[in-house]
Amino acid sequence: MRPVVKWTENSQHTLDDGNEIIVQKEYKYNKKSRPVLCANLGLYCSYCENSLHEQDAMEVEHIIPVSRKQELEERWDNYLLACSPCNKHKSSKRVILKDIHLPHQNNTYKSLVYNEAGGISPNKNMTATSIRHANNLINLLSLDNPSKHDMRRHTWEMAIDALEDYSSHRVNINLLMNLIRSRGNWSIWFTVFKDHKEVRERLIKDFPGTAEDCFDENNHYEPLDRNPGKTDPV
Repeated sequence: MRPVVKWTENSQHTLDDGNEIIVQKEYKYNKKSRPVLCANLGLYCSYCENSLHEQDAMEVEHIIPVSRKQELEERWDNYLLACSPCNKHKSSKRVILKDIHLPHQNNTYKSLVYNEAGGISPNKNMTATSIRHANNLINLLSLDNPSKHDMRRHTWEMAIDALEDYSSHRVNINLLMNLIRSRGNWSIWFTVFKDHKEVRERLIKDFPGTAEDCFDENNHYEPLDRNPGKTDPV
């Protein structure tokens, strides 16, 4: 899962349509925040990383469900983007921020391990606390359900084919990035292209909102702890 950086309230940005906006602390209507979130994070589910291509297909996701804390319904700092299946799986489940890995507060690429069969699991090289928090993320979104397996498996197969084409110089990096942006599933591409530093660099820089400080540019952009010195450093 791609670790992201959310724009801060009162910061000024240019949207895709050229309009200048200032991020508000609160949005009376969720739909008003959607174009701002899409410009910040791209047209990708913050959880499964699926590409939805159109802004209207993205759902404004409340990190802490409003059914549990109504006062957070309009708060910018409680928003991420989600596809409909992830939003439905998450629903009104209880979320305790200190007990779970989330893409805007942890290096979720380091949290999770992807395999060619479409499986996803916690990174066993983390501390016991971090493993537990990564498991909580998987369970919250049902990220290990069969439909997500199929999506990731298909992307993995596509990435392997693209790796062969790229390594054989049949595809250049710009065409490769166009394919990746269209498909989504950032973490799979970042995993499959682990030996190509230049592709990893583009994945970090070309996907809006990616947390650059979560990766070591001096070591093939391998993931770094996002919260060093904490009980859960990831």
